[in-house]
Amino acid sequence: MDPVPLYEGMVTDPALLGVAAIVAEVRDCTGTWLELFRPEAMRGLATVVAVSASGLEHRDLATLTKLGAWICAFDDMVDDSDVTDDELSLRIAQYERLICDRECPELAFDPIAQVLSMVLNALSSAPLGRPLWPLLASQLVAACHAMQWERSAAAARARGKRTPLDVYLQHGADSICVGFVVTAAAMLIGEPATLSQVPALQVAQRHSAMAVRIANDLATWSREKTEAFASNALAFAGEESIVPLRDRIETELRALSFTLARVSSELPRTVSFIRRFTDCFVTLYRHGELTDAGR
Repeated sequence: MDPVPLYEGMVTDPALLGVAAIVAEVRDCTGTWLELFRPEAMRGLATVVAVSASGLEHRDLATLTKLGAWICAFDDMVDDSDVTDDELSLRIAQYERLICDRECPELAFDPIAQVLSMVLNALSSAPLGRPLWPLLASQLVAACHAMQWERSAAAARARGKRTPLDVYLQHGADSICVGFVVTAAAMLIGEPATLSQVPALQVAQRHSAMAVRIANDLATWSREKTEAFASNALAFAGEESIVPLRDRIETELRALSFTLARVSSELPRTVSFIRRFTDCFVTLYRHGELTDAGR
């Protein structure tokens, strides 16, 4: 897929943004476990990050891309049917300790945890790493539990138990991981006014996450509808909900734009990141999936 229409003119040549160098660094840090981190999606992740946060230095772009690689790997582990529910609960409890206490010796064997630890170390030294740490940690933990909830809800649906669409979307807005990625970007961008605008930042994150969640589900439905345990808005609401869900994306984007306009003068770089990050993913999912980006 040509990256120019994908990003609606935001970028003309991803190579000029150092995407190849970012991908190479992420692949180096994942080492012999590269297959765990969706290598086919790595260039797409790096391209979205480079377009969204073009003002950041290479090391910061690499940190955000590694965070995206961790999301993909952790999500795949949650979806792995060979991992039992009890094993998943234990692993999430261990990740929670790693996130909140910054250490968990039991995860020393886990390459996915090692990549997250690299990211957390980099974010802890970011300009706003310390003051925004409680928010980041709470969002990371919430995302892990939301992924687990989705797995349980998909299994329940397969047994004939219905879950209301709005309930799914509330969890899905956490599991799509937009919130903590935006917080991580805000840490690295480091605009001082961020600390006084955290409530507005959280509102913006929620609107962005909801739009991206729904766009992702619409894009992946043709593949996921054949899966026994698909966790997708259309799996819960039915294909007759496609048009209302498309309308919901537009509603969330308008609300996001309104929220960002209120703080754009105080947080110009952070607002720019949120706008571009959201637009990149929504546009991407209108054309295909993450693996189509940046080809």
